[in-house]
Amino acid sequence: MRSMEVKGQLKIQEMAFVLVAIVIFLGLVALIFFSIRLNNIKNEAATLKEEQAAALVRHISGLPELSWDCPGCIDLDKAIALKNSKDISLNNFLELDYLMIEILYPLQKKGNCVIGNYPDCSQILLINDTKDFGVASSAFVTLCRWQSDKQQEVCALGKVYAAGKGVSR
Repeated sequence: MRSMEVKGQLKIQEMAFVLVAIVIFLGLVALIFFSIRLNNIKNEAATLKEEQAAALVRHISGLPELSWDCPGCIDLDKAIALKNSKDISLNNFLELDYLMIEILYPLQKKGNCVIGNYPDCSQILLINDTKDFGVASSAFVTLCRWQSDKQQEVCALGKVYAAGKGVSR
């Protein structure tokens, strides 16, 4: 009778080990599934943020105050004039806390653009409220200006950075 009790206890222990192994296996499968799903969600969120930044840039480049003749192009001359204009409150109009245009290529001299050093500069800071706006959304854009000495338009590759009330993160 004793040997049957021992055999019964061994079978119960074997079943317990099998059940523990099955639970551990299912836990690992669930962990792998959720890590892959979380990675997909992060990629989708990054894609959505890029699309939102592109939509914001299309909106900004379509404004009559900044638009050039081509769709999606920004007129640098208008941007400089808008920066120096004291009459227009651009941040209330666009609901932004931060708006900067950066010239990437061809590389200009570094520095903020003002009337004195334009077009030999690399950044036009249009809106800079001192609020903590976090990380600005950005997107590439074509930047154009009129070069009067050669009587032609000159375009460059640029990037627009925007953050604030109009950009939900």
